[in-house]
Amino acid sequence: MRTHLVGPLLALVLSASMTPMASAQSAAPPADTGRASKAKGVRIDARFDLLADYDGNVFLLPSSKRNNVATPSAASVTSGRYENMDAFADVITTGRAALGLRTDGLNGRNLTLTPSVAYEFYALNAERRNLSFDLALEQDLRRDGRVRLRAGYVPTYFARNYLTDATDANLDGTIAAAERVYARGDYSEFGTQADYRLRLAKSTRAKPFGAFMSVGAGYVSRAHDAPFAARDFNGPTGMLRLQLEPRRGLEFETTYEVALLSSPVTLQVVLLDEPVYGEDLNGNGNATDLNARTVRSVDRSRSEHAIGQVMRFEPGERTDVELMVEYRWRRFSSNEPYDAANNGRRDQRLQVGVDLERRLRRGVRLLAGVRYGGQQLNRRTDLGADGAVDDYTKLQARLGLRVTH
Repeated sequence: MRTHLVGPLLALVLSASMTPMASAQSAAPPADTGRASKAKGVRIDARFDLLADYDGNVFLLPSSKRNNVATPSAASVTSGRYENMDAFADVITTGRAALGLRTDGLNGRNLTLTPSVAYEFYALNAERRNLSFDLALEQDLRRDGRVRLRAGYVPTYFARNYLTDATDANLDGTIAAAERVYARGDYSEFGTQADYRLRLAKSTRAKPFGAFMSVGAGYVSRAHDAPFAARDFNGPTGMLRLQLEPRRGLEFETTYEVALLSSPVTLQVVLLDEPVYGEDLNGNGNATDLNARTVRSVDRSRSEHAIGQVMRFEPGERTDVELMVEYRWRRFSSNEPYDAANNGRRDQRLQVGVDLERRLRRGVRLLAGVRYGGQQLNRRTDLGADGAVDDYTKLQARLGLRVTH
């Protein structure tokens, strides 16, 4: 299923920007301020973000394959390897609108319900354009505490093309690049999380040191369109965060996240080198073929861990700066003997970045930022020739406006 709602969505976003919008964004939640206040009656808050993002590696391709998207080989055209993948770099315009209803909740403290909608418009990769929905419910507690429930849903998203079949047209036992068959990989995704924030130390004029701890748990589920059910996953997630404010205008935030993701053990077409296994995998009477077509079980179950460090400070009265670094590592648990892509796979990703927020006038802020990162696997990449993500590097830059009311 693909969604093409550019005109209606832009109308929705523009109309939302003319009315009160929310002050929360679940796709990229605002930093915890540690400040809880009481609502007086009912109040409607609003926020609208209009962002332009440069993504230097949309499909997470290794440097050796980036030019293949714009100038695919004849074999790649025949196989459909890069069909619908129109450019390896792109500019994405994002409109995000949120509407927050704040009222008196438990013991008269703020209870806030915040639905939001976002649309990503890819300038070059039209099939990547997507719509997402988020919902957050927050209850302020005593001593600047808070409990929050969040949910997000992406109806459809085009990731990239994956191997779906292969045909040995010349019957030589080896599947050449032109004999492979790739199809688009679309998925929908749903996630939810509950978290609780506890104040550990209160910042005062005499002792300007504040500290908060947050703990959260959730669930995520991703479902791919046919024929890629083997790529589905679901499972629990967890989060632990410590925020330290040694003085006014300076904050450190350390976050640990974990996800335990299960995928179905499913039969799939893979291309394997027979000499590695010492077997006749394609049934042609010898065990010497390279990239031999065979149907075997695969398992993409894995655990993911990430630890991130953020430092926020105010170099000027109207400017906020955020420096970040995040390290993620994944461990795949497949025990399937012919699952070359996942059995024993380990990968690690490191990202660094800086974001700037400048208050231009009341209710209007300029947003800017840059991110750079890369992933490395522990072995030769794309084993099984299924189109999986290889080693890659990625540069991103952002410029936009935020309007609140």
